[in-house]
Amino acid sequence: MTNDPINPKHYAKIQGLTLEPLIMEAPYFLGAAIKYIWRCKKKGGAEDIRKARRCLELHIEGNPAPPYGAVKAANAFLDKARRAPRTLQITVIMRLLVFGYQLDGTHRLPALLESLDTLEKALKRGAY
Repeated sequence: MTNDPINPKHYAKIQGLTLEPLIMEAPYFLGAAIKYIWRCKKKGGAEDIRKARRCLELHIEGNPAPPYGAVKAANAFLDKARRAPRTLQITVIMRLLVFGYQLDGTHRLPALLESLDTLEKALKRGAY
């Protein structure tokens, strides 16, 4: 089937990495930001990056405590992603996870916002 509404192509694996484990237990707005970044190249382009940025703002405002399962899934994703060649898209998702779950104990918002800007500019000029 070419147009599968249950498993759309814009949520397909990226370099062998899957989306579902990352968002199953994620806080709502963090999960939404991850989904927008995941699909940006195949669906919404730069607009998806703007939506992800807004979801990140809402996540920061709410400051929800991440469930254990979400942190476990994020760490598993990060472990796999660190061992694979990375695209800009995967790098942004990795930074979003580290910031969103505060996995390394440092404040990484400037680096994350810079990565979002870089990805948005690349999408706008068709370089990504």
